[in-house]
Amino acid sequence: MEKGFVLRGLGAKINKDDQSKINGLLKQLSKRAGKLNDKEFEDVLSQPNFHIVVVRDLLKGEILGMACVCFYKTFSAKRGKGIVEDVVVSKNCRGLGIGRILMEDLIRLAAVKFCSRLELTSNSKRKEANELYIKLNFKKRETNCYRRKITRKDRPY
Repeated sequence: MEKGFVLRGLGAKINKDDQSKINGLLKQLSKRAGKLNDKEFEDVLSQPNFHIVVVRDLLKGEILGMACVCFYKTFSAKRGKGIVEDVVVSKNCRGLGIGRILMEDLIRLAAVKFCSRLELTSNSKRKEANELYIKLNFKKRETNCYRRKITRKDRPY
């Protein structure tokens, strides 16, 4: 029997089962991902420019995959841009088109918001994900990506 999927946006409040499943998906995305508590979920979900979409199993109701985007404007992107984060599909559901469903929804959402572009980073080891992004007309940029951790030493107090 084929699985049926449904795409849903999550609001500012989610239940404990959803929190648990999202924490599990984030752990699949990164072994360093810590478990988010209720307050951390609320802080993230309550941001006005933050959106999360999930794909659920129609029969069981459980979350099979998720993707997030945050929209903002800059001087160089005055129509706005979206930064895609935390795209992950449950290991036992990969290859079923769930990642495509999630990403196509984020693209539609960006278009509705009149954004000029979506941006994302993806580990080169995630072969299937990178192939999907190319199929969805994302272009690999020749740029350097930098990250700096902010520590207590950086705080002025």
